[in-house]
Amino acid sequence: MAKIYLFDWGDTLMVNPAHMKGKMCNWEHVAVIETLGVDASEVTMVGDILHRDIEPAVEAGLNAIWYTPDASLAEVSGDYQQIQHLSELCDL
Repeated sequence: MAKIYLFDWGDTLMVNPAHMKGKMCNWEHVAVIETLGVDASEVTMVGDILHRDIEPAVEAGLNAIWYTPDASLAEVSGDYQQIQHLSELCDL
């Protein structure tokens, strides 16, 4: 089993594999859902990089919200939600 670090900042969790730095995380190899003891559909990933944050989260069965402060909402997909301001999280 791969070692992971699960940081808890109140109601926000940050995951880092032990061999990587920063927020990058290959969801296929991380046992976050088992660690939390919840279903993948109960976890939401909020990220700003589509291919690194959002697509892997969707593939793992998580809810995903793409934070795009500088992009058009025209890029939205049915697989994830998109916000341009963090305050929008309160409305979801």
